[in-house]
Amino acid sequence: GGDSTIVKLRGNLVQSGTITESSTGLPVMELCGVLPQMVSVAGPILNNVSLRMNNAAGAVLQSPVSLPWRLELINGKITTTASNLLTLLRGCELLADSLSHNSFISGPIRKEGLSATAHFLFPVGKDLFMRWLSLKNASGNFTVEYFKGDPRQISPTCGAGIHHISQLEYWAIESDASAASPELSFADPNSGGVTDLSS
Repeated sequence: GGDSTIVKLRGNLVQSGTITESSTGLPVMELCGVLPQMVSVAGPILNNVSLRMNNAAGAVLQSPVSLPWRLELINGKITTTASNLLTLLRGCELLADSLSHNSFISGPIRKEGLSATAHFLFPVGKDLFMRWLSLKNASGNFTVEYFKGDPRQISPTCGAGIHHISQLEYWAIESDASAASPELSFADPNSGGVTDLSS
């Protein structure tokens, strides 16, 4: 078991061909530079290949990236956009520490192929802070992003049973005919306007 090959990338990751593994290898591409690393992937990543984020300066996707096997977040944020989306394909696991602000996705992240999954963590955030969201009993494909801002600019209307809406932050969850129950994080008792946890 364990990683058979770790490729430490200190510069940008620019790839036009196929990245794959051979035999029973479990290769890891580790982003471990000291400056922000640009990631541009034109070809597919196949089989049991992992991407490990371990650069405090972070990484920026300059193309869409789809991962088949594993994403491991140790240090540094990965910046994504709707057009340069990070997608975890069916069967791709995500390893992240929900108690650490050291590594998260700044922008949208998509997870495909959840099937009655008891718990799946989306380590999203902005600026210096992770503000994770998890989905419970999730089935389908989901794209999640965290925003620091006032969601009332999207709509000032509260649905039935909603007392008030935070002016500080919100999460966007997009799905395609999927089902799940979301669980939101909070950083302190006043995060997101939460002042009474019992209610």
